[in-house]
Amino acid sequence: MRNSDYNLVDIPQLFYSFINQTHNPNRIAAIKKAIAYDSFIKAVDGYMYLMIGKYHKATILLKEAIKEEPNQASFYYYLSKAATGNEAKEALEKAAKFGYYQAQVELSKK
Repeated sequence: MRNSDYNLVDIPQLFYSFINQTHNPNRIAAIKKAIAYDSFIKAVDGYMYLMIGKYHKATILLKEAIKEEPNQASFYYYLSKAATGNEAKEALEKAAKFGYYQAQVELSKK
């Protein structure tokens, strides 16, 4: 996948939206089980915690996802929203360096 834009796909938001279209816990569990990469599940759960304001838990899960999938730009972008201080700044810069558009836009405004 080196020559693709795979690393720019917004995995957390995409799967979060897909999973939350159903309110059936059994169906949600089945969808999560079908997702091939554990890092995606961690990122989706991290995104969920970010959306409900549980930033510390989101930070932990997004860092775990990054350890498993270090070239996924969206993981760094959402880490930049959950983390604070220098860690947030570095994550945003890393997402932008990978070519993640929203990160590039935010950095250009600073």
